[in-house]
Amino acid sequence: MANKLNIVIPMAGIGQRFKDAGYTTPKALIEIAGKPMIQHALDAFPSYVVRHLIITKDVFDEKQIDFLENTLACNLIYIEPHKLGPAYSLFSATNSLPLDESIFVAYCDIFWTWDFDEIIENLDHDGVIFTHRKFHPHLVKNNFSAFCLPQVNNPDFMAKIREKISFTDNWMEEPLSVGVFFFRSGYVMAKAIKQLIEKSQKTANEFFPSVTFNQLINDGKTVKLQDVDFFIHWGLPEQLDDFLHWKNIHGHAREKKDNRHLGKNVVCMAGLGDRMKGIDDAPKALIDVSGQPMYIFVASQFPSHEVAVITTQEIATLLSEMGLPSPALTLTKQTPNQLETVRESSKFLSQQNEFFISSCDAYGEFDDLAFTEFLKKEKPEAVVFTFKPSLMQNKLAGYHTHVSVSGNRVLEIHIKSKTSSEDVGLSGYFWVKDGNIFNNMDDIYDETNELCIDHAFKAFIKQGHKVLHYTVDQNIHLGTPEEFLEHRFWINHFDKLTLGK
Repeated sequence: MANKLNIVIPMAGIGQRFKDAGYTTPKALIEIAGKPMIQHALDAFPSYVVRHLIITKDVFDEKQIDFLENTLACNLIYIEPHKLGPAYSLFSATNSLPLDESIFVAYCDIFWTWDFDEIIENLDHDGVIFTHRKFHPHLVKNNFSAFCLPQVNNPDFMAKIREKISFTDNWMEEPLSVGVFFFRSGYVMAKAIKQLIEKSQKTANEFFPSVTFNQLINDGKTVKLQDVDFFIHWGLPEQLDDFLHWKNIHGHAREKKDNRHLGKNVVCMAGLGDRMKGIDDAPKALIDVSGQPMYIFVASQFPSHEVAVITTQEIATLLSEMGLPSPALTLTKQTPNQLETVRESSKFLSQQNEFFISSCDAYGEFDDLAFTEFLKKEKPEAVVFTFKPSLMQNKLAGYHTHVSVSGNRVLEIHIKSKTSSEDVGLSGYFWVKDGNIFNNMDDIYDETNELCIDHAFKAFIKQGHKVLHYTVDQNIHLGTPEEFLEHRFWINHFDKLTLGK
């Protein structure tokens, strides 16, 4: 690569969504894992790549300007305020950019990993769009991003790109532009952006640098598609919140859990988990999570001194073959649903006191000492653990039961539905004072939803039992393919990163 390399980051916007969400620091300087957002993007490049930031004077104060210019060693290019998008910022800064050199363009609100020594070996093309393929949690039910269409006969090169919409309904198989681009010639970039502006090729009322690569293709130039190892987008407050949510979960997962004084955890795992067959052919409870069968990993997250498994003969046989502990109760037949598992286990459950009852696929982070005090003070007969839904869980609201509450009291349980924005999510694990509460479940039915343990607690409320709720700090559910893949995505990548350590 003969040309001198530059990184240009257009950040002339005011970050209105973050201001509306209550942030007072300019978006690019919001601290994430120990350093400002913009620094994560800049640090992806070695020090010999010259740094340029396109900004407006009304966004940053003098101290922040000094930080950008001197601490981060950036060349600041000032333009007039506008609302026409990042490509218009590049257009406005054209006369201040080194057009006779090679230019990377990146957004300020992304984090990605790559081997830069390998990257520079692949810069002998007119343009490069850096991409991500396969699962990403923020793409679930959301294709409002830039996607690339590879050439049919040469899929490592781009035929077309478009913003804010995918080419197919299976967009996680498409190359997603992560927001990092390369132009071998600054003059070629400037020409393509000028044509974009002149043709008024806007998307959502803005000009995007991604679309300029269509002009390069029209001019007969080559555009390489280059995958990065991993990326995170912090462009929306809810995306940043979700990242911080998972960073916190990862931090808890790394802590050793020694405080296990809260009785027994009864794990119901008699189902095969058919909807997880696309993930693994094994029964859901035995799917690998961080090197352990799911049920063992999940049970280890509870502050319980003993785990009692209820399962079927088929799964019990598999446990034996794997050298794992025998179940506390083996059912004689496969049950049609979770509620029937509980019914078939009622004699065993009636012998239990002050215990958790859970599934193999959900757990929560909560202060067990505070929960102990809650039990002493409130004296509930049963506790439903609740949570504030995450970004993914909001997208999958139809998969989750929600709860209407007043103070600590549970008013109503809405099976696999949500009736109000005030409803909180039901976590799928519970605490019970006396297992005899499960002896009266004969009259439970539901013509709409598959019967599950949620129905039992819905019935307990109608029967007049004192059912309270307790909100967990974090709720982790692995029972849908999307949530399982989300957990694996974050946990696997946080283990690889030094981000925030």
